[in-house]
Amino acid sequence: MMYHLGVPAGALVVPVPAVEEVVGRHRRRLDPSARDGMAAHITVLYPFAPASEVDESLVVRLTEVFGSIAPFDFSLVEIGWFNSRVAYLAPAPDVWFREMTAAAAASFPRYPPYEGNFADIVPHLTIGEGAHPLRLRRAARRVRRRLPVLARAVEVQLMTIDDDSTRWTCAHVFALGDTEVNGRPAGPDAEVVRREAASELPVVGRLPTPRRLEGGRGDRP
Repeated sequence: MMYHLGVPAGALVVPVPAVEEVVGRHRRRLDPSARDGMAAHITVLYPFAPASEVDESLVVRLTEVFGSIAPFDFSLVEIGWFNSRVAYLAPAPDVWFREMTAAAAASFPRYPPYEGNFADIVPHLTIGEGAHPLRLRRAARRVRRRLPVLARAVEVQLMTIDDDSTRWTCAHVFALGDTEVNGRPAGPDAEVVRREAASELPVVGRLPTPRRLEGGRGDRP
């Protein structure tokens, strides 16, 4: 969904670098958030706390929320639409994205997903929004020919934008699983471990069933 510039806000997103080659050029033309610094992603929670409200306690709470969810594989296999205004890629399975949204929203009730405007929060990766329907359909056809795309969720990024800025910036990165990624300790080498884990996803093959870490929240919200 479209992010509103000129309003101080934050967004919690799962970056999906594996799909950039497929959707990058379309997003640059058709998705305003791409031009404003937002990489291909699946939104966990928006709007969220602006940069001015990001402090140590908030970071600790987010670390706990996402530390209870293990990294998981998923696929982008089909095109979805919100009316004729938004073309997107739907992740499968989507339950773990719904789980993250529910967990984050429960921990931060001040920030209901999309300000409570939608009864069902549909996990999605936007290809284009607000462009002419013909342009969106053309992009959707070209993207469909390159599906499926396999990807791996290994982190959540806190993106923020100030009222005097026109660009999104990454304020913090939270590793899923917190203490380990793919069974290996993260610790001070978390960034290296996350990148290695993402690169290990095979191009083809059966997707393993995601798992929950002990002590996490329940399953489907």
